[in-house]
Amino acid sequence: MLDTDTVFHGVDPVGGPTIEPPPVTGDAEIRRLDDDGGRWLLVDTASGEERATYDWDELRLSGSWKAYCFGDEADREPWRTHRDDLSEDVVIDTLIADLVASWLVGPDPARDGTLGASMIETYVRYPSP
Repeated sequence: MLDTDTVFHGVDPVGGPTIEPPPVTGDAEIRRLDDDGGRWLLVDTASGEERATYDWDELRLSGSWKAYCFGDEADREPWRTHRDDLSEDVVIDTLIADLVASWLVGPDPARDGTLGASMIETYVRYPSP
């Protein structure tokens, strides 16, 4: 068990580097098939598209639960109403300003894959194995 807001964490790819994962959306479900082999079906419930089938030994299940604790109702209110949430634009603009200030990109960089790669290279740090 760990606090995933404060401890860096991640998982290795399942199935190896040569297996392309199927697209999974928020509407995806995994359902047990009614066959004797114990197979499972990944289906997109919005479209009805069947994305993949798996044997039992090809599955891995992780559970995640998040709890929020507040000192009192006044502390909870900004979280509940999203009053202090950061927008995507604010986050991206802040990262770009930092990259520009650090001379890692020029002023007013194009918002493209190169900028994204610069952000990943600069800010994403994995711990040593």
